[in-house]
Amino acid sequence: MKSFGRHWATGLVLATLLSSVDADDSFFVNFDDSECATPTSVTYVPIGEFTCAATECSTDADGKVGRFYCSTDRFALASSTFGKALYLVQQSYNEETCTTTSSFQAFSADGKCHVGYGISFTATLNSDGSGALVEYSDGQCKESLGEYAVPKDKLATHDCVGSKKYYAFNAATAATSTSTGAGTSAAAPLLMASSLLAAFLGGLAVVLL
Repeated sequence: MKSFGRHWATGLVLATLLSSVDADDSFFVNFDDSECATPTSVTYVPIGEFTCAATECSTDADGKVGRFYCSTDRFALASSTFGKALYLVQQSYNEETCTTTSSFQAFSADGKCHVGYGISFTATLNSDGSGALVEYSDGQCKESLGEYAVPKDKLATHDCVGSKKYYAFNAATAATSTSTGAGTSAAAPLLMASSLLAAFLGGLAVVLL
């Protein structure tokens, strides 16, 4: 299997030769396996005015596996990458008001140590609706770079938290999001159905009496 460092270099050469003609952004996806079947993270990689160049599944000299993808919709790419698995999105901004997006990362939220783009991390979606993300500078999740505890309300409403917004996906108690980041509760349809059923049964009892 070829080194993805070599693929990356090839992609950068192609990007230098071709001016951007579309709105595709470049994303690097890390995997836990050599066949690129078990994704661990999706990271937005700025390419400026150049054209995105997708690559094949590759392994670098350190054994890290990944590939570049091109997409106009970061949330849709994360969704297609992780499928039904739990994952946590951290979207960073240039301002405390969360106006201009500066970075985007989606992390596998199984609570295990994974290697991401230039970092290792652990991400967790808790049963109470809260979330947690810890980033590390090494590949074994030992040297912490930063810890982010996301309260249930912030994870559900996607409010700005220290120039960052967070989104949870595929957790029963967490808020899910569309490509634009609009959140809806996964439990809301069930709650609404239960309320309608209770109202119907109550009305039926009145009629029978």
